[in-house]
Amino acid sequence: MASWFNPNERTSGVSEIQFCHSGLNVVWDPMRILETIVYAENLAAAKDFYEKTLGLEVISYDQTRSLFLKLQDSVFIVFKASQTVVPDREVPAHGAAGVCHAAFGATEAELEEWKARVEVIKEISWANGARSIYFLDPAGNVLEFATPKLWFPD
Repeated sequence: MASWFNPNERTSGVSEIQFCHSGLNVVWDPMRILETIVYAENLAAAKDFYEKTLGLEVISYDQTRSLFLKLQDSVFIVFKASQTVVPDREVPAHGAAGVCHAAFGATEAELEEWKARVEVIKEISWANGARSIYFLDPAGNVLEFATPKLWFPD
């Protein structure tokens, strides 16, 4: 069986690894987030919120287990923790109890637009000039829109 991951085939980047599968040669930065996950028991409400309020595109939806949403170059997943903690799949069982958090990037102008679309529970102007707004999804997860300056000042 051919290996799809070959750490010996490195490119010039320190954190880049070359992946080979079915004749494809792809350079991938393994420190890039591919998936972000939050949990909710009511996936129908989550789907309605993320699709209609935030405008995310649904990739896949199984009302009993999962909701997969497309971001620019990653996937935002809402799992039903009561299902994903059950070791019944090839993927290891996982889940979370309590409130999760995820942050999305936004420009200053976009922050103002989002303030009109979500119920802001907290707004912060950070010492470095960045701004964040916090709001809740239907499951109570704390979501944030933040200007990239929060972590990347230039």
